[in-house]
Amino acid sequence: MRKISLFIFAVLVISFASAVEFNIAEEYPQGGAIITKISGSFQEIIEEENIRFYRGTVRVPMDFELNKMADEYYLYVSLVDKDPNNYSIVLEEVEYLQGANVIEEDLERNFTITEEVADFSISKGFIMTEDDFRITVQNLREVRINMSYEFLEKETIELFSGEIAELDFDISQAQRLELISVKFSSENTNYEIPAYLLGEPDEKEPIMFEFESDSLNVTMDLVSQTNRTVFLKNTGTEEIFLIKLSLSEELERYTQLSKEELSSVEPGFLYPIELLFVSGELPSTTEGQITAISSGTKDTVNITLKFFPDYVESEEEIGSSIRTCSELGGTICKGDCDGEEVLSGDGDCCLGQCVEKSSSSGLGKAFGWFLLIIVIAGVTWFYLKKYKGVEAPARGIFKFLKK
Repeated sequence: MRKISLFIFAVLVISFASAVEFNIAEEYPQGGAIITKISGSFQEIIEEENIRFYRGTVRVPMDFELNKMADEYYLYVSLVDKDPNNYSIVLEEVEYLQGANVIEEDLERNFTITEEVADFSISKGFIMTEDDFRITVQNLREVRINMSYEFLEKETIELFSGEIAELDFDISQAQRLELISVKFSSENTNYEIPAYLLGEPDEKEPIMFEFESDSLNVTMDLVSQTNRTVFLKNTGTEEIFLIKLSLSEELERYTQLSKEELSSVEPGFLYPIELLFVSGELPSTTEGQITAISSGTKDTVNITLKFFPDYVESEEEIGSSIRTCSELGGTICKGDCDGEEVLSGDGDCCLGQCVEKSSSSGLGKAFGWFLLIIVIAGVTWFYLKKYKGVEAPARGIFKFLKK
């Protein structure tokens, strides 16, 4: 019986000890880094807001990163520029399962930054990527050091005092969807960084668009305004869901965009973007740009504004930005437009597909009138059926005369 009790006690102790895994070293050198794993059956997602750092009892800022990889959390804390002292990491208000019980408490781990200086610093404590990656290291010692690093192959570099090196890692030959260690070592400092390599990125056609013209010149009178239109075209084969538009700082005082973004940009159409220009009060020339950008792809139109006194715009200048619907690549629909509808030189232009007008509203109205007629006919028939041939009762003086 005693052996069984001791066995149960041992199991409970092990269960308690292993409910949450969150281990750090007791001491770290200056300029070093804390790299640790946090695992357990957490009831809520651990956020960066849950993590606090203290020097003694005083809360202090720390550069750190937290991420979840392969169902476990990884924490990286940079100790660069931190003075020797006693510190602690606290995971506040964490809920986790311990057996069948839900425990809510703060998890605290203490450590000391010593007078010793790490051989080198590292910029990352974990990697999660689908592409090649880069890690930056710096020699923190007053003498040169030899440092080796290993991902798929082992290499060695020499770093002079204070030298910074950017190390590139090629993942083309690495196994995907699993954790792989990236190791760094010198005479006195060692790091092992977990790297989780995601699956191959999907092959997607790059986003392609361009303005119809790469420049626009506008000349106008002083203290006046005028309108111009520039056209943007999706030159690819896939729909672009969002293109953002912006003006350079030089133009913001004199120019207003009709829209700051284009959504659902279909291939093959010219999308008009209207510009309102307001001149200054003195003769001058201003140059700037309108920029369209989407997913890292961008195109620009260089705009030159000239303000001259008593300048009169010609009809050719004013009408130069007018396009017919066919020039925009659209259609003037007899029915509804399934897409963006814009104003063209020959009417409302559909930049999409034309669809037949729905006749449901007309049928609904006709059915409503039909029901109303039936109701009126029914009421009339009921009235005539009930009161036909019945003499109306005499009222007032006629009541006595009838007698």
